Amino acid sequence: MSEKCSLVFYTTPEGWLYSELAGLAWLEGRRSSRLGISRKDGIATLRLPAKVDGLPVYGLSMTFDKYDDADVLVIPEGVALIAGRAFALRRRLKRVEIPSTLREVAGDAFADTALPPARKRELYAIRMADPAEKEGL
Repeated sequence: MSEKCSLVFYTTPEGWLYSELAGLAWLEGRRSSRLGISRKDGIATLRLPAKVDGLPVYGLSMTFDKYDDADVLVIPEGVALIAGRAFALRRRLKRVEIPSTLREVAGDAFADTALPPARKRELYAIRMADPAEKEGL
C-alpha cells in the first residue's frame, strides 16, 4: 500500500506563498503583484526573501505568475534550486542577480523573458555537481 504525500501551502503575513519540506521553504509566489517590488528611475526590481516564517528559502517553484512588472530579479543567498518555468513568460525581465548558493536552474526557468540569450545560457549551465566529480572519481 502506498502513502500519498500532500503538499501544504502557507502564506506569510506579508503575502509570500511557500511550501515546506524538511525544514526548508520552497517559495511559490506572492499574493500581491506589488509585494517585493521597488522602483527607481523607471526600473522595477523584485527582491525575493531569504526566509519565510523563519524558514530558509531553498528553492523557487514554478508558480511565479504575478511578476509581469519586474525588470530585475534579485535572488537571495541560500537559494539553491530554480524549478522549470519558474519565471517563464515574464517578458519585462531583463536582468537576474543570482546567489553563490545557486546549484541548479531548470532549462526553461527563464523561457520567453527579455534576458539576453548569453545570460540564459549561463543560467541554464548551472547544474549540481555529480557526487563522483566532487570526490574526483
